[in-house]
Amino acid sequence: MRKHLFPFSILLLTVLTGCQDTWLMYDTGQKSQLYFTSTDNGTKTADFSLIVENEILVGDSVRVMGMPVDRDRVYEIECLEVPDGSTFTTGTVTRPMVSGILGRDFRVGELRIPAGKVSAKLDVILTRSEAMKDQAVCVWIRLKENAEFAACAPDSTKNSSGILTPEYQIVVSDGDPACPVWWKWNGAAYPLGWHPYLGNYYPDKYRRMLQYLREAETLSPTFYLTYTGNWGLNLENAPR
Repeated sequence: MRKHLFPFSILLLTVLTGCQDTWLMYDTGQKSQLYFTSTDNGTKTADFSLIVENEILVGDSVRVMGMPVDRDRVYEIECLEVPDGSTFTTGTVTRPMVSGILGRDFRVGELRIPAGKVSAKLDVILTRSEAMKDQAVCVWIRLKENAEFAACAPDSTKNSSGILTPEYQIVVSDGDPACPVWWKWNGAAYPLGWHPYLGNYYPDKYRRMLQYLREAETLSPTFYLTYTGNWGLNLENAPR
């Protein structure tokens, strides 16, 4: 019995010694960190050219790297500017890209993590403006440190959901609709998939396709709800 007890005693002593004072390594007074999760699927975009509404609600979840508390917590953001001379290309169209202006091109909802929660939706309300007619407008938001929170590092590593980042970015346009990511602008040159059926991209062709989709709401409600439910009202989430 003793020959089995001795190795177990050594193992137990090692574990207890290794754990000694490890609580000192964690600063219980440190701020919780905030982050967005990027899926790394390219730049988010929004387009007013296919809708009559003057506002588009977008946004993302702000998550807390830390424990929930029993009170509401307010966080802060700041707006960043794109470098001078920036451009944004969709298909064969390249537009100048300028920084979105808070109060003109967009506004934000409540900046609050509710009591007992470790995440909350940051609503970003995009507003149609003249600046979007002939140029792309980049809304670029970064989480900002305050008394409650710190922002995660820009080079945070991946988790199971994506890349942790302190920034949220979306490019907004108006005028002619941009070529969606699932439609190759020169689709006729691709013999596989649905590209030869779609053919080359033209704004009027895209509008007509969406017109037929809208009509399906009356003619075939099940078809309409299935496809818009999975892919969005303008097919913006359709698979590539």
